[in-house]
Amino acid sequence: MEDDPDDNKFMECAVALDSKIIISGDKQRKNSRKYIDIQIMSPKEFVDKY
Repeated sequence: MEDDPDDNKFMECAVALDSKIIISGDKQRKNSRKYIDIQIMSPKEFVDKY
């Protein structure tokens, strides 16, 4: 991602594994709710939803 290139490896892994959700406590990711078709959630959002 352009705002934090160090995170690209995690996004690429999620895409390669056909992930549907990324769980991240990274504050920059909270502003990005989606990456391609992958939903980005905080740990709390994930626990509350699932």
